[in-house]
Amino acid sequence: MVIDAVERQGKYSITGLLDLHPPRGERLGIYPVLGAPSDLPSLMKRLNIEGCVVAIEDNRTRAETVADIRAAVENIPFVTVVHPSAETAGDVKFGAGVVVTAGAAINSGAIIGDHCIVNTHASVDHDTVVEEYASLAAGVTLGGNVRIGAHTVLQLGVKVIHGRTIGPHAVIGAGSTVVSDIPAYAAARGTPARVVEPRKTGED
Repeated sequence: MVIDAVERQGKYSITGLLDLHPPRGERLGIYPVLGAPSDLPSLMKRLNIEGCVVAIEDNRTRAETVADIRAAVENIPFVTVVHPSAETAGDVKFGAGVVVTAGAAINSGAIIGDHCIVNTHASVDHDTVVEEYASLAAGVTLGGNVRIGAHTVLQLGVKVIHGRTIGPHAVIGAGSTVVSDIPAYAAARGTPARVVEPRKTGED
């Protein structure tokens, strides 16, 4: 989905992919695997690479990969990718490395933090803040003035009514409706969504 969004956005051309599996030299679709993040310094010089985006759904793994890339090349730019079928208001603020896929809608005053993923047909209403490394699955709907904490996951079809806050590192189960605030490091589900168990730092 990220490759499709990059290609359709038409702002960047893809030189290749970084991955450990499959190894260097193999291809994923039409693009070659160039190596691992640790290979970036030599690749940037040889191939004139201007930036990158991390296409990993799991928030923890995405954050670790960003850290690995920054360790290899401290000041590498992370590009923001917005599929052309997504609707975004002119004053939306995007952090570095954000991915917005097909059919998403992000409305006026919204802020999408670094390395967030806004998936297919997700909707983010006015003045909502989605903090870094959070992910919104397909069909998520956020009302206005919502705050989604860093590294939080909203699974398929979650709905959050206006003015609610979900703390960092929370997970909201598919199809849930959030009508009251959800604390950090909590797993919640249902309609209305209720906390069912705590989470620990580093859990997938």
